[in-house]
Amino acid sequence: MRPDIIRAFIRGEFPILIDSPAGSPPPDGDALDTLLGSLRHTGEEILLALSLHTLSAYEHDVSAAITGAMLRQGLITADMVSRLRTALHEAVANALIHGNLELPSPRRDELNDFVSFGDAISARLADPAYARRRLSVVVCAPADPAEGLRLHIHNEGPGFNPAALPPQERRSPERAHGGWALILAGCDHAVFTPDGRILTLTLPPA
Repeated sequence: MRPDIIRAFIRGEFPILIDSPAGSPPPDGDALDTLLGSLRHTGEEILLALSLHTLSAYEHDVSAAITGAMLRQGLITADMVSRLRTALHEAVANALIHGNLELPSPRRDELNDFVSFGDAISARLADPAYARRRLSVVVCAPADPAEGLRLHIHNEGPGFNPAALPPQERRSPERAHGGWALILAGCDHAVFTPDGRILTLTLPPA
């Protein structure tokens, strides 16, 4: 995906951007309809959507593109950008690394683990079976007038059981830890679908 196309998306020249793997033709009308249908969550109205293959998503700053486009369209205010971008960056990184690339986190107290982790990422990105998986961020209009915008972060990994995690919606940023604290600090609440492939961030009402 060329950087100028990402910049055009941020400027609002088109609300939906879907890439194709290198050497593949762009999706035709039927394929595009199928893909967009899969991105819709409970029939919500899509305001913005950025859908990249893993390699493209890893090379570009997806969180900056989405928040930049949202700001340009007046969906968020300037004071919301920093926290939302941080939350989205963490959510996208998790979706890419733990979802599409199927890699666990390295041990923080072992330097060799971080070196091996970097090597593992490079190996997975070079493998089309992982690199062609899609990472999508979809911004939807509020399902309820009392709620804010919803951002759905989709990955095509094997998923996981969210029930194994502490209850997300009852945790505040002050009590959460690590990346989850960053995510909660940028939204009203966050919750996974039962298969663990979609994380939804709900923003404060306008």
